[in-house]
Amino acid sequence: MNTNDSELEPALRRQAAAFRPDTPPDLPRKIRSALAASVAPADYDPPRLPGWVWWSGAGGAIAAVLVGLLAFRTHPVPADPHADAAALAQEIQGMRLTVQASLRSHSAASPQGDPLHQEATALADSAHSALGFLAYNFLPSARG
Repeated sequence: MNTNDSELEPALRRQAAAFRPDTPPDLPRKIRSALAASVAPADYDPPRLPGWVWWSGAGGAIAAVLVGLLAFRTHPVPADPHADAAALAQEIQGMRLTVQASLRSHSAASPQGDPLHQEATALADSAHSALGFLAYNFLPSARG
């Protein structure tokens, strides 16, 4: 076959069109009906779950509701959420001061070139920045 590239594609298209068999017009309907017949027979009865499965699921839901109510009663919502936020801010500040004090006492005992001291200082700075970010963004009393 001595054809160049510009003639090759049209020649291949003509050959493909000549080999294409004619499809009947109702072929999609035949395929759908054959699939429907093979998927589920007419007398198919799906299996049912035993009754104890439903009762155990309902019992689990009731138990979850009771646990939620018990948790709500043992830990009631505070009357003033701002006071709770202020107490949390004070607790965070206390933790930050405790960490800084322990690192200062460690740094006084260790030389400045100690890699452990440098790592502890970097960790304290990161923790200080993270706690400050959380307090500033999530506690309204920390902004003032």
